[in-house]
Amino acid sequence: MMEAMARRMKAIRARIDGRRDLAAIKTEAAAIASSTPHIVHLFPLGSTQRPTDAKAAVWKNWPDFERMAAALEAESKKLANVEPRDIDALSAQFRAVSAACGACHEKYRAKNQ
Repeated sequence: MMEAMARRMKAIRARIDGRRDLAAIKTEAAAIASSTPHIVHLFPLGSTQRPTDAKAAVWKNWPDFERMAAALEAESKKLANVEPRDIDALSAQFRAVSAACGACHEKYRAKNQ
């Protein structure tokens, strides 16, 4: 699911950068938003067994992790509702979605060795 979300983010970025097929961003963003409630289910209590890129902080700070997943959902929904012809608004909201992803990764995802 996370890889699918990453592919969708790349597709959105390419559409914004290329200023093409901007209406398709709505579909991509809506798919991300519909996946985000399931993020917390990917990390059930006791799932710290290897291999995982998740830091133990996920389970130590569970309410914050849930809050960050909810923030990603909210920002993704906002992106899905941006007027496709408004490239500036699309770019700004895409940055907000990226920031929500990145904040969680920074705090809860181990760097690849």
